[in-house]
Amino acid sequence: MSSPYNGRHRPAYGTSTARPSANTGPSGRHRSGKRKLGPSLVKPVSVSAVSLGATFALVQTATNTPLGEITQANAIVRPAALMMSPQTEEPKAPETTPAPSPAPEAGPPVPAAPPTATAPVTPDPEPATPAPATPAVQTPPPAPPKPVVDLSRTWNAPVTGATFTSGFGPRWGTFHYGIDLAAPLGTPLRAMSSGVVTYAGQMSGYGNIVQIRYWDGTVSYYGHMNSIAVRVGQKVQPGQFVGQLGNTGQSTGPHLHLEIRPGGGAPINPEPWMAARGLSAR
Repeated sequence: MSSPYNGRHRPAYGTSTARPSANTGPSGRHRSGKRKLGPSLVKPVSVSAVSLGATFALVQTATNTPLGEITQANAIVRPAALMMSPQTEEPKAPETTPAPSPAPEAGPPVPAAPPTATAPVTPDPEPATPAPATPAVQTPPPAPPKPVVDLSRTWNAPVTGATFTSGFGPRWGTFHYGIDLAAPLGTPLRAMSSGVVTYAGQMSGYGNIVQIRYWDGTVSYYGHMNSIAVRVGQKVQPGQFVGQLGNTGQSTGPHLHLEIRPGGGAPINPEPWMAARGLSAR
């Protein structure tokens, strides 16, 4: 018959029930009872045995079951055994020490590598110090080219070292169409600019005369000459010698009678015309 207390209490051992051996019960739960109990362990075990025995007695009376069956069914150690068996300790697992790792087997000796030749380290050359900058020389701009002067169109005085003795205009009841420049007999006379001789010879009142048409169309008259050194159609250059100062024709003394006729027309006052070309009659 199954008891409601099955598995909850151990059976109380009577006098008729044999005490199980120390190894009775589930395997590994108790050690052998050869170990002596100390005084401090006997007293609690005795108290537990008395209480457990009383409990088994109540169960036996209520169920009318022999005490031996109750103890066998619940696999409980008798109280007497509890009183005599020492308190057991749970076995401790043996401490394991990790096995040392096997030392690596020594292989064949590795031959040492031959020394490698190291190239000598050449230090980097120091950067060259730049030379101080030379200030740029300010070259002045070139001078503008001088205008090319056509010497053939320059103007020159007809005579040098002469004295102005008579001007342009009315004189002694007549009209004087030029100016008079007195100088010693034989003084050189020169062309005023480049041109062509249009007349060279004798003419009433003028005596020996030379007429020259210049490059701008102006015609000059040289009167009262002592001698003539050019001919008609001859080209002359500025300052070229054309004859000598004289006293021929209607003249009161050696001098040059000079007339200026623009374009070969009517005569004009020579002084303003000469001044416009950088020449002076006085």
